[in-house]
Amino acid sequence: MNKTLTKEEIQLLERTKSEKAVEYFRNKSNIGKIEEPNVCMEFTGPCGESMKLYLKIKKGCIEDVKFQYKGCSGLACCGSALCKMIKGKTVQEAKKVTQNDILDQLKTSPIEAFDCPLLAVRTLERAIKQFEQTEPSH
Repeated sequence: MNKTLTKEEIQLLERTKSEKAVEYFRNKSNIGKIEEPNVCMEFTGPCGESMKLYLKIKKGCIEDVKFQYKGCSGLACCGSALCKMIKGKTVQEAKKVTQNDILDQLKTSPIEAFDCPLLAVRTLERAIKQFEQTEPSH
């Protein structure tokens, strides 16, 4: 396995001081698209970055989740962490995920200009709201 960090991984590590965040970025887990999701929500934050979240929900449980993003490596890490946290959970459990939960998952602390966890959570909140409005028997 190549242990050499890319320039972007080094910048992420310097910014977050988290090897876990670099691992999420390197693995690119949960990045992609789900065919025929129950809900697909795209949200752009005030920073100009955006996340598109795909949820496959069956009987109130999130069976699959993927995301696409336009933005920095921090957003990629937060999206991957969010997906890992909510896959297999109920919609009600997913509603409780916070920005701090994502930071805990990444083993980092809030730092200036690191609003990526908030963007991920806001995208999830909007996706769940859309799901609840369109699926009355969820």
